[in-house]
Amino acid sequence: MKMTVKMTVLALMLSAGSIFANSFEVKVGSSNAVVADKWGFDAGIGLNFSVNEFFTVGVETGLQWITWDRKTGKTYTLPSGQTAEEKIDLDIYNIPVMFNPRFMMPMGGDGMGGGAAFIPYLTVGVGYSAAMYSAVYPDSLKNAYPTIIKDTTETLSGLIVQPMLGVLIPIGGGGDFGGADTGMKIMVEVGYRYNEVEKDAFKADMSGLIVRAGTNFAF
Repeated sequence: MKMTVKMTVLALMLSAGSIFANSFEVKVGSSNAVVADKWGFDAGIGLNFSVNEFFTVGVETGLQWITWDRKTGKTYTLPSGQTAEEKIDLDIYNIPVMFNPRFMMPMGGDGMGGGAAFIPYLTVGVGYSAAMYSAVYPDSLKNAYPTIIKDTTETLSGLIVQPMLGVLIPIGGGGDFGGADTGMKIMVEVGYRYNEVEKDAFKADMSGLIVRAGTNFAF
């Protein structure tokens, strides 16, 4: 976790100068990962420090949670006559901490100081992630091989690179929307997470697509 601390401190140091406005954002959505070949829950929270209207630096963390199962190939006949497949229940929780520079291109506006109507952006997150992997085996396997097969929990970690394309849409005071500037923006983003976590010989590839939407609050 030393890398996590270093990335957080670096982000705060870089954002300390030339600041004239800050913002906080919350976003939720979904992501997939190579390890599971399945989509799951994905959320992020970020603190951004504005250098100018085209560039911010900040830090971001969040949670990626994917749950799936792996069939063992064995089936059972239930009292009702139906059959059930034996499976291993798997979960992985991935928590990234990233330095998050953002490049923005304000567009639109009413030409009378109303601000941009929408702001496309590119964010390139770089940092470290920690993941908890758990496997719950069926009782039949645990009873048959009690010294070999047990429920497993592992904590893994690894570097992460996360480019995201998105758009910020001001609510009030921007472009043709008019009204007082609320300091709030709707945000929608898509991107890709490059992230392999590991511990000793155990590895899990958490790389995959991300789709999220949320709100950015200026303060």
